[in-house]
Amino acid sequence: MRTILVAAAALAAGTSLSLAQTAYTEVEDDTMIVMPFNISADDLEDMDVVGANGEEIGEVEDVLMNASGAIAAVSVEVGGFLGIGESEVVFPLDQLKLQGDDLVTSLTQEQVEALEDWAD
Repeated sequence: MRTILVAAAALAAGTSLSLAQTAYTEVEDDTMIVMPFNISADDLEDMDVVGANGEEIGEVEDVLMNASGAIAAVSVEVGGFLGIGESEVVFPLDQLKLQGDDLVTSLTQEQVEALEDWAD
């Protein structure tokens, strides 16, 4: 019995490690340039994120940097109605393209729902 419990604990520990989230922090200096788009973090905030079909997915809330200090992602407010039921997810910058005043993604709704949650 003890062997089973030890094995179950080891399996659970291994599972939680494999599901570990990427460590991001919010960019505090809004003048930092977001290199893929060549615009400031301040200009990126509040931009609409749209799907390839032109349908709005959400709005950029925060610009995020990884542990090495590079801007690597944005948090996007998605879902909900009139501020109720909204959540924030992390969009890696490589999943977004700047087109006009919008950020465009080719991710499907299912893929967006599977993105890492962001809680600032």
